[in-house]
Amino acid sequence: MGTIEKMSERNAAAACDDMLRAADNVAAELADLSPAMLADIGAQIKRAADAIAKADKACKARIMDEAADGELRGDAFTARVVESVRWTLDAKRVRSEMGDAWCDERSKQAHVRSVRYGV
Repeated sequence: MGTIEKMSERNAAAACDDMLRAADNVAAELADLSPAMLADIGAQIKRAADAIAKADKACKARIMDEAADGELRGDAFTARVVESVRWTLDAKRVRSEMGDAWCDERSKQAHVRSVRYGV
């Protein structure tokens, strides 16, 4: 492996460590933030989480491509490619075949609160 590739790996690992430390620091300071600052910090955390999710998806895709035997071993962690079957229910079809009343009697509802960020 060449020097550039090793530097890239070292930088990627350091960036991940920095993200974890930053998240811990922000979480520890939330109680001291003003309500207005909470909105700004919350939106920035959401943007960072979205970027991390995108990087995670790309990393998983690469792992699936590279793990010929279903496993990649790193210095600290192991990544395994596992297969499973995911079942989903076609709710629209069930409603059309069984009727709204039948579905409503067997469904659970929950009221939820969420936060949405905007500019």
